[in-house]
Amino acid sequence: MGLLDRLRAKIPSKSPAWLRTAVNLFGHRRRRTWSDGRRAHIELRALDAAQFARFADAVEATFAGLGGVAQVRLNGLVGRAIIDYDPALWDPDKLATIVGAIELRLQLHGLPFAETIPDYPADIEPMMRKAVDLGADVAGVVLGSMLRIVGFVPGRAGFDLAALLTVVDNTPRLRQLLVDRLGSAATEVGVGVTNAFVQAVGAGPLGPLVDMLVQAVKLRGERARRDAWARREPELCAGGPARLGPLPLHERPTPLPESIVERYANDALFASLGGFVVGIADTHNLEAALAPLFGGLPKAALYGRTIFAAELMVALGRRGALVLRTSALRLLDRVDTLVVEGAVLLSDEQTMATVLPAPGFARDLVTARAGLLFDGSAWSSVHVHEDWSLGPEGALAPAGLPEPLRAAGAAWRGHSLVLARAGEVAALVHLRPTLRRGADALLASVRRSRLHFVLSTDDPALARLLTAHDCVPAAGLADKVIDLQRHGRVVAALGSRDLPALARADVGVGLVLDRGPAPWSADILLGDDLRDAIFLVDACCLAREVAEQSVVLAGVGAALGAAIALGGLRRTKPQQVMLATHAASVIALANGLRRAAGLARRPAPAIADPTPWHRLDARAVLERLGSDAEAGLAAELATHRRRVPPQPASRPVRFARAVGQEIVNPLTPVLVTGAALSAVTGSLLDAALITAVFGLNATIGGVERYQAEAAITALERRERQVVRTLRAGRWARVPVDELVEGDIVDLEAGEVVPADCRLLHAEDLEVDESSLTGESLPIAKDPAPSYASAIAERSSMLYESTAIAVGRARAVVVAIGEDTEARRGMFSLRELSPETGVEARLRKITETTLPIAGLSGALLVGAGLFRHQDIHRLIDLGVSMTIAAVPEGLPLLATVAQLAASRRLSQRGALVRNPRTVEALGRLDILCADKTGTLTEGKIRLHGLAEDGRSARVDDGEPLPAWARGLLAAALRASPPAPERGELPHPTDRAVVDGGARLGVVATDERPDWRRLHELPFEPGRGYHAVLGVTPAGLWLSVKGAPEVLLPRCTRRTEGEEPRELDAAGRAEILAHAERLAGEGLRVLAIAEREASEERDLDDDRIGRLIFRGFVTLSDPPRATAAEAIGRLQAAGIDLIMITGDHPRTARRIADELGLLRGREVLTGPELEDMSDEALDASLPQVGVIARATPSHKVRIVKALQRAGRVVGMTGDGANDASAIRLADVGIALGARSTLAARDAADLVVVDERIETIVDAIAEGRAMWSSVRDAVAILSGGNLGEIGFSLVAGLLGSGSPLNARQLLLVNLLTDVAPTMAIALRPPSEESLRNLLAEGPEEALGEALDRDITLRAITTAAGAGAAWVTAHLLPGGRGGASTVALLALVGTQLGQTLVTGRRTPEVLAASLGSAGLMLLLVETPGVSHIFGCRPIGPIGLTIAAASSVAATAASVVAPPIVELVRDRLAARRRAQDEPELGVEIKLGPLDPAAT
Repeated sequence: MGLLDRLRAKIPSKSPAWLRTAVNLFGHRRRRTWSDGRRAHIELRALDAAQFARFADAVEATFAGLGGVAQVRLNGLVGRAIIDYDPALWDPDKLATIVGAIELRLQLHGLPFAETIPDYPADIEPMMRKAVDLGADVAGVVLGSMLRIVGFVPGRAGFDLAALLTVVDNTPRLRQLLVDRLGSAATEVGVGVTNAFVQAVGAGPLGPLVDMLVQAVKLRGERARRDAWARREPELCAGGPARLGPLPLHERPTPLPESIVERYANDALFASLGGFVVGIADTHNLEAALAPLFGGLPKAALYGRTIFAAELMVALGRRGALVLRTSALRLLDRVDTLVVEGAVLLSDEQTMATVLPAPGFARDLVTARAGLLFDGSAWSSVHVHEDWSLGPEGALAPAGLPEPLRAAGAAWRGHSLVLARAGEVAALVHLRPTLRRGADALLASVRRSRLHFVLSTDDPALARLLTAHDCVPAAGLADKVIDLQRHGRVVAALGSRDLPALARADVGVGLVLDRGPAPWSADILLGDDLRDAIFLVDACCLAREVAEQSVVLAGVGAALGAAIALGGLRRTKPQQVMLATHAASVIALANGLRRAAGLARRPAPAIADPTPWHRLDARAVLERLGSDAEAGLAAELATHRRRVPPQPASRPVRFARAVGQEIVNPLTPVLVTGAALSAVTGSLLDAALITAVFGLNATIGGVERYQAEAAITALERRERQVVRTLRAGRWARVPVDELVEGDIVDLEAGEVVPADCRLLHAEDLEVDESSLTGESLPIAKDPAPSYASAIAERSSMLYESTAIAVGRARAVVVAIGEDTEARRGMFSLRELSPETGVEARLRKITETTLPIAGLSGALLVGAGLFRHQDIHRLIDLGVSMTIAAVPEGLPLLATVAQLAASRRLSQRGALVRNPRTVEALGRLDILCADKTGTLTEGKIRLHGLAEDGRSARVDDGEPLPAWARGLLAAALRASPPAPERGELPHPTDRAVVDGGARLGVVATDERPDWRRLHELPFEPGRGYHAVLGVTPAGLWLSVKGAPEVLLPRCTRRTEGEEPRELDAAGRAEILAHAERLAGEGLRVLAIAEREASEERDLDDDRIGRLIFRGFVTLSDPPRATAAEAIGRLQAAGIDLIMITGDHPRTARRIADELGLLRGREVLTGPELEDMSDEALDASLPQVGVIARATPSHKVRIVKALQRAGRVVGMTGDGANDASAIRLADVGIALGARSTLAARDAADLVVVDERIETIVDAIAEGRAMWSSVRDAVAILSGGNLGEIGFSLVAGLLGSGSPLNARQLLLVNLLTDVAPTMAIALRPPSEESLRNLLAEGPEEALGEALDRDITLRAITTAAGAGAAWVTAHLLPGGRGGASTVALLALVGTQLGQTLVTGRRTPEVLAASLGSAGLMLLLVETPGVSHIFGCRPIGPIGLTIAAASSVAATAASVVAPPIVELVRDRLAARRRAQDEPELGVEIKLGPLDPAAT
């Protein structure tokens, strides 16, 4: 009897597949199988390592003897046997029968099935469960609707059962009890189906309808998951190891921390149960007591997260990502730590990190030779060129390294190579792994996410370079995950090889890299594209936001339910409260769906091409790009590669977006809550008025934002560039945004480089790279391959936004758009930062007043209940207190004040992209300024002249001495002539000629009849410019060039009237002088002349025997207004740090000229790289200049300053400034011609190129703070006064004298127009100067608190006096509330007049508000709408007198109080220091003595 026959004798016949699926819907009881027709996945039992090994041996032995079975692989990580079979001989059921027989033979058939992956993506059961639940909800909606149509009234038992199931289904703790008892599958299906029908019968169709929406999205997610499985299964399962054993099971060291959703749900459960118990005790009615139980359900909080996870699974499925465990997506909102395998970020290739020359070898020489020989893909081999060789130490230095290099090699944690020349060790080359394609974008995403970043690597220096917060050796990654969990962190792991670490992480994300095996222990399987990992990192951030928003929505639903129940539980039906809960749930559902869909629609991040174009020769570059040097790029290829730019939105859409951005305001929830409370209690007019103010605020702010963006867009539109391009064999002028990789372009002097390009041909080419590197002097370029690692030293490359200074270039485009070096770091969002500024201060004020109002309302309601007053009137009273506390004008106040300052700044030459930038300008306390083009002119100018130990500056106000004028005349003779139109192409020639014109020096000085004949133009390879002229005495040769080139051609030097011989020592002395001048950051040109015998002397070989005349020095001078502007900033208490890519000596010279250092130090980029964050934080207060800074250095500096609590501004005009500009609290692009990258990143664009405009902007910001202080004191102090008056009058009388509508009217009349008039006041020039010395804390600190208190007391006193006086008059009780209302408004308007200094705007607003108030009160029909009554002269007199008296007291009282306080303080000091008749001395440290 065979194995199959014995199996059939012991095991009953197989049940149908549909029956097995139906059984498995309610729990895992039958073996699950899947097949695509040729490969079957058969579920295994839960086996430990020993059992798995025995079972695998048996499976391999059994199937080895069966025909038609191609391959068997056992994957214990997913609990599946994967069998490739011939469908003509086998089917999945037969194969599963054999597997079952083997389990029976090994006595393993009693074990449960593996639950390693509860919902294997190949299985149909997970999708069927969602389909069953969806069908049940659809049936519930139909059944509930039909029952309501026929008038069916459910019994109490049905409603109670529906309530119980709803509470259990939406309370995590209660639902978990069912899961522990029944299992997750049975709970999901059983509770879902039961709840749908019970809800339909007992509570109506609304509950099943909401659940139906949820199940539809979840089913969509499961379908996307199965589709992804069908696409990825051949790739993942076609190969791989024959055995993959299970990992040992490990419990999490500590329970999984609760997210904000679980915390809210648990708190809501206890609050709801408390409300239910109170309801039972109060009403003795179960149905009535269910209202608070329903109101506290966390349905919205749960649904928002669930829908986000389901829609995220759809997006992942479309990207080809395979979700193995769906529960992992619901944990993303808890993830706070990301652990990354080093192999995910690093490739197997290496790159040169540093080159350490051996003694006797020049650094430049060995660096060039190492770059020529190095091959990153075959780095471990020996490479030879001529007598140079590069390879491992064992091959090239078997005897060991020289002593200076041996220690460096031992300290390096990575690989190293030896560079040898003719067998002698020339250098040690340290290597570092190159980043994978997309790793830089992934690192940027991790930094934005604010996750704790742990990198698995054995090189701590590499971890610091990649900005990891912590690093762990590769062998200890799994233990590190456990340790992080033990310390309360929720860990996501990103890896490809470390299976235990992926399994132990809370969320394991696996990548299939380098066509290796799939990491099946992960929860989510990605491909090899790191953009999918970026998507998940971004999803973690978004999941946290969705969870927080869902909890807020759940709280709003609970608040609305509580407001509905205010009328009394006996009169409130639970269905009414459930309506609020369902509404919040639907909004949360839509929000989660919207946020996940928005994430899926985000454009893919820019992935840098890792090809080292600068290292390749021109032919190899063209081959890789598919281009041709003679014909350019084929038209079809250009069309295929072209990236179609997104179409700009229409004007209405742009305006709507601008308004929408203004709606996202910190005070919006407060206003919406006020409107909602008014609407819930039936005060629709109140709600409409609040909504109108809210809409007006958003519209005004949107208009300002739209206009600023339109102005900047117009600037960009004017700059649309075209470039001469070779394509399909024809040259044409092509717009820059239509260029593609592989296009060949021609560029000439004065043109801006349109993209990153590799040089093919150059003629005397020099490039101005100041916009990218900060280097102010032009850089010579050459098409030969360059092996430098620094961008500024890659001579074979042209980079976007740089400019051709002189010469011509032909180059091939290698990167465009977001992939260019200039823009690659530009598209990372600003990191989240704590809320600061005006809005934060206003929020704090509101958070203070709302609890006061709530407590006051509670006291009044409590007093009313004690007096047995009507409940509806008490509800109105509580709402009145809330309305009084809602500062309707606050958002409008901040917006309008910032808007007004923005308009004033636009008239001064500054475009504010976001009005909120103005308030940040007012808080600015440190400014990081780029040197080139910001503090300096960004142009080369004549600086001075030097010869034979003497020098002269051209801008020191002194006339030039005769020798200097003669030297400058010689330099002019050695320069090309100034053109009639335009300017000279080369900046050094232009500087010399312009300097001569400015100083009145001409070439004929010294030699009056000199005339130009011929010239030999400057070329980078030649290094000088020579001119042959003629004088009455004969030919005259004048030469200007680099000292190291010209001095070897000089044989004499000028000394007095006669030249003398120049020997080697003299030549060395002159070169040393040139180096000293260059060390000061100056560009040095040598000037030499001599008589010429014939015109052939102009030939390069005959230019010699020159007479050295001296040096001309050039520099990029400071802006004429920079020193004054810096002085004003320093007087305002704003520190300034100059950041530049230039040489440290150049930077120090400029800083000294501007008076910038003031005892502070100069820090260099390399020094900064060696510093930890802690060391940098400690050093920055003593640093005034940072030189040799890269864009990443600038970003790190801004972050360090922000860590120290500084409010940072960053100015600049180049692409190298853009990342730091975006990150800073205030980013400022200086100049209308600043690069597009800088303007895109900036908050403020200074179009007039005047740095002093920044100072004016800061003063405007501080003026805005001062205006806001006055306006906020009026607004918040008035609100507190209204609350105080209402509370006192309500406790003394029968209730508050003012209703909600009256309080809203008071707020509108006293808050909006008067405060706007104060906020819009333009500051005078004198006040602007004074405000520079006044910081924001003086505006919104203690002074504001004092003004609010005074305003509140005055307002309450004025209204109270009028109310008491009216009460005392015969028959005045009925109109007392109206009199108090008028006095309340009059007192506040009177204080507004005093505060506003009676300017025309304030007078008009205050008198207009007072007139409108009188009109509303005295008009009979309108008066009754607001609960008032017309009053006569006596009432008006009382109101006016009370207002005037209170206002006068507010003016007189503060000085009196201050005087009394000073006298009391003086008296206390006198008592503390009795008169002894003895002089007290403190010795030599006495300050008075010094």
